Amino acid sequence: MACSTASPICRARVAHLKETLKDRYGILGFAGAPFTLFAYCVEGGGSDDFREARTLMHRDPALARRALDTIADVVADLLLAQVDAGADAVQLFDSWGGLLAPDEYRDFALPALQRITAKLNARKVPTLLFVRGGHHLLPLLGESGVTGFSLDWRTEWQVARDLYPKHLLQGNIDPVLLLGSADVIRSAHARAARDHEEEPRAAAAASSISATASCPARRRRRWRRWSRPPRNSADAAMIPLALVGMSYREAPSAVRAALAAFDSDASGPSKQLLDAGEITGVVRIESCARVEWLLASERPSWAAELFSAALIGAAENPDHVRPRVRHGAAAVGGLLRVAAGLDSVAQGEHAIGNQVLRAFERAHEAGTVCRNLHVAWRGVGELLNRARRILPQGRTGGVQALVMQRLTAVPRDAPIAVFGLGEIGQAMLRALADAGFTAVESFNRASMRAFEGAVQRADTLIVA
Repeated sequence: MACSTASPICRARVAHLKETLKDRYGILGFAGAPFTLFAYCVEGGGSDDFREARTLMHRDPALARRALDTIADVVADLLLAQVDAGADAVQLFDSWGGLLAPDEYRDFALPALQRITAKLNARKVPTLLFVRGGHHLLPLLGESGVTGFSLDWRTEWQVARDLYPKHLLQGNIDPVLLLGSADVIRSAHARAARDHEEEPRAAAAASSISATASCPARRRRRWRRWSRPPRNSADAAMIPLALVGMSYREAPSAVRAALAAFDSDASGPSKQLLDAGEITGVVRIESCARVEWLLASERPSWAAELFSAALIGAAENPDHVRPRVRHGAAAVGGLLRVAAGLDSVAQGEHAIGNQVLRAFERAHEAGTVCRNLHVAWRGVGELLNRARRILPQGRTGGVQALVMQRLTAVPRDAPIAVFGLGEIGQAMLRALADAGFTAVESFNRASMRAFEGAVQRADTLIVA
C-alpha cells in the first residue's frame, strides 16, 4: 500500500518544486533507511534504545532480514519515484543506525542499504547516507554503495575525508547550535567552511532540530504523536470509529464521485485496510452532497490518516483534495449530524437519513459491518425514529419546505422541471403534488436531452 498511496503524493510535490524552482536550485529527495523504518515498525513508535527491534534481529534473524529487504524495496521505489519527478539527488536517513554495533550493522542494515543503492546506481542517481551516532560505523559505510555521506556532528571532518577521499561529504554541524544566537550559528558555519575550503561546500545541520527543550507545547505534541495505542490495547477514552470524507464544502461533485469510484474497486484502500487488519469494518455513505467513510478500528485516528492519505494519493490533483478527518466522539457526532439532516442544505432533511441507513444496509450485505458499526447503525435508526415522531414528514424544515415557500405565488398549472430522482428529488415531487401543482416533469442524468428541452419551456427549474 505504501507505494500506491505515498508515491503519487511525493511525485506531485517534487514535480511542483521542480516546476516552481526551475534550475535555480537542486532538489534533494529523501527517505528513511531500512533499519530505522524497521525499528519503528517493530517497536510500534519511538524509543530510546529500540530494544524490541534489536532483540528480534537476534531471536529471529531470518524474519528480520526478510522485513529489511521488503522495506528496502519499498524505499527504493519511493526514491526512484522522486527522481522521476525531478529530484537531482537523494538521501537516506538512518536516524537509529548508530545503536547497532559494527557487526550488527554489517549483517543486517548494510545488505538492505546495498539493495537500495543497486537500483539507484543503475540509474546513476547520486545518493547520500546519514547515520546519526554512526561515527563508529564510518569505516564500513563505504560498502553501502552510496556516493556521499552526511556526517554526524560527532564525526571529525578530516577523519571522514581520509577514509573517503572521493566521496561527497556534508554536514557535521550540531543541530542544537541552530537554537543558539546568530553569532554561534555564524561561527559554526565559518568553522565548517574552513574545514572543507578546498572542496565544494555542502554544509548542513547533521540531523533534525529538536525544539522540545525550548517549546513545551511542541514537546507535548511530539509525545502524543509517538503514543499511538498498540493494536490490541483497549483505549477507553477513544470511541473506535473514524469518519473520513468530503462534502460539497470541501470538493466538487466530480471529485467526490471519482474518489467513491476509486474505493469501489476490489483493491481499493478500504479493502486493503480490512485485509491488513487496520480496520474491522467500513460503511461508505454517498449522497448528492457528500461521500464519507465510517471506519471501525482499534486505532481510529491512525486508520483515518491512512485512509485519508490513500484518497489524496488517488486524486488527479492532490493539492485540491483535503478529506475531513474525525475520529472518536467527533466521528459519532458527525455521523449523527449527517443522518439527522443537520449538515445538509436545509436542516431536518428526512431523505438524508434514509440514505445513511441504506449505506449501512449495503455494507451489511457486503460483509463489512462489524459489531461497532452495528452499534452505530442502531444509534442512527433510533435517532431518526425519534426525529420523525417529533417532526413528521412535511414539517421537518427540509429543502422541499423551503421551495414550497418560494412557490406560493406560482400558478398551480405552471410548467415545473425537477432534476434529480434521488431521495430529495422524490420528496420534492411529493411536496409539489401535495401542493396541487399539475404540470411537473422529473428528469435525471439518463434523460438529460429531454431535460434540456424542458428547461426552455418550464417556468420553474428545481435541481434536487
